[in-house]
Amino acid sequence: MKPLKACDYHQFRYLSTDGRYQTCSQCWQSLGAERKSVTLYPPDITFYLKEKGQFITPLPPHYPDCPSYTSESTLKLIYPNLEAKLFLPRDYDGQTQAVVCKAGHSGTDKKVFWYLDEHYLGSTIANHVLSVRFKPGWNHLKVIDETGAQDSRLVFAVVK
Repeated sequence: MKPLKACDYHQFRYLSTDGRYQTCSQCWQSLGAERKSVTLYPPDITFYLKEKGQFITPLPPHYPDCPSYTSESTLKLIYPNLEAKLFLPRDYDGQTQAVVCKAGHSGTDKKVFWYLDEHYLGSTIANHVLSVRFKPGWNHLKVIDETGAQDSRLVFAVVK
């Protein structure tokens, strides 16, 4: 009989004995390793759980001196959706309204940089929500975190 799998969000990871780093077969001998069950949510679910006040225990980073270390993509644009078509209303003075864009990050307190059509818009830390003024037509929205993980969307904006 096969053992039951807890759920898709519970996974086994090898952590250093002090719990500060994730380890792999390339680096666990120098640190020592323990197999632990951890809860890992995708960035979009992490965003909504944090928004509702749920404490999410972050997964420790991989051992930085590991020869096989590569950063995992933990950043995701939540809104606008992929190839979204947005209708932008005008304000009383005729100016188009901004759209509140959201991104989720699995890490805590990571800095995320926002770009619209390769122009820097600003950065966010922890709560990744930013008001963006789209131009009429196709726009390319991109988010990049401090480790280089990124996500992007094509957004079509129609001014009403």
